[in-house]
Amino acid sequence: MTQGLVERRIPQEAVSALVQCAKKEGMRVIALAVDNAELLPMLAAAGVDAIQGHFVSMPYRNLMYPSIQRVESSSRPAWQGPARSG
Repeated sequence: MTQGLVERRIPQEAVSALVQCAKKEGMRVIALAVDNAELLPMLAAAGVDAIQGHFVSMPYRNLMYPSIQRVESSSRPAWQGPARSG
């Protein structure tokens, strides 16, 4: 999907609608394969929760986006995000 955004094959509105649908179901949205800066404003406008890909960093644990670290260290499925306290 991220490649489709860059190539203008997938409209911004479709991505935004998908993200909002997932959020209504209580899911966190993580954009994968983010490999260039052009995607950042598109993903931010769509409301994604986190990004991961070579643009951010090579996949080394100490360099990963902080929310990805929290999700990956959680015992819950990644799409649910870490358990919330409170």
